[in-house]
This record gives sequence, structure tokens and C-alpha cells, in this order.
Amino acid sequence: MAILKINEKHTATAAITASVMFLCACVIFFLPVEIPHMITICTSILTIASLWLCPWQITMALLFSTLGDHMGSCGNFLGQMGFFALAHIAYIVFFCRTCPQGRASDGMKWKSAIVALYGVVVGMLIVPHVHRFLQVGVSVYVLLILTMCILSWRQKNPYYALGAWLFVLSDTVLAWNKFVFHIEGASYLIMIPYYLGQWMLFIQSFKSAQNA
Repeated sequence: MAILKINEKHTATAAITASVMFLCACVIFFLPVEIPHMITICTSILTIASLWLCPWQITMALLFSTLGDHMGSCGNFLGQMGFFALAHIAYIVFFCRTCPQGRASDGMKWKSAIVALYGVVVGMLIVPHVHRFLQVGVSVYVLLILTMCILSWRQKNPYYALGAWLFVLSDTVLAWNKFVFHIEGASYLIMIPYYLGQWMLFIQSFKSAQNA
């Protein structure tokens, strides 16, 4: 249930408006123009819209993501990782609540195995390069985002799964770029999947709430 309420006749218009504003903000973010805190403006648009359009767990996930974006723009990696960990916990709670027992997507064993294998391979390639005092935190974060990804696959909705996988891809590139070696054009490889994944989770949760 959304934190705030809006007239049902205007929900679709509000969702479309928020999506257009978000897209425009993302385009501005990638322009060669320095705008302070532009990275937080993008996710802030979805966060504010979600107050009326999405379940509260999605609002909290987007709010924590916005705070994580802000920490990242300030160069505070621990704060960034911490807030995004909270965002994934909020997504995990949402996916647990929206998938009644017995209605999970088919093939969950092999889907879970794919996510687990991906996590093991990426973890083995990246975690050894992480500073020792950060390894535990990064490992916990990896478990959280992979759990979120597995639960997204339980929804019988490919858009949730795609949104979650885009999030995983974004964080994988971010970690590889930060800890292993620099990737040319990393900002595009990180931010485009991230923004697209957040938008897909936002818009699909809105649609699910409307159909509930």
C-alpha cells in the first residue's frame, strides 16, 4: 500500500509524468554539464512519485537508493554501500510480501543456482581485491543483492527479474571498476543499467499495485 493516496483516475497520468521526468533527468545527467547532485535528483523523482504510486517498501528502497547515490557522489563508499544494502533489504521485504506461498515462478531451483553461481564467480574475482577491512561488508552486500535477485524471480513477472538483474549488472561493473581495474566508459555501464533497473522496479510495482 502506498504511503500517500492519490485519486485512482490520475494514477496512470502521475506514473507517466514521473517516468518522463525521470528520463529527462537521466539524459541531463549524462550531458557534459556539471549540475550539483544531479545523480540524486534522478532517483529522487521516482522516490517522491512512489509515495503515491507504489507500496511503501518500494518507497523505502528508492529513498535509501537516493541516499546511497548522494553518498557515492560525495566519495563516501561505506555510506553508499550501507544505504544500498538497506535498499536491497526493502526490495527483499517487498518481494517476500508480494509472492504468496505456492505461487512462486517455475524453475526456481535452476534460477537460484544461476544467481548463486554468478555470485560465487564474481565474488571470487572481486572480493580478493577489496581492502581487507571492507571484505566482510562487500560480502554481506553481495549476499543481499543476490537474495533480492533470486526473490525477484519468484514473482512470475519477467520485468521484476530484469530490473533486479540490471541492478546486479550495474553493481558488478561498479565493483570491478573500483577494486579490480578501471573500465573505459564505466559511468555509462554503471548508471544506464542502474537507472533502467530502478525504473523497471518502480513502474512494475506500480502496475502490480493497480492490479491487486
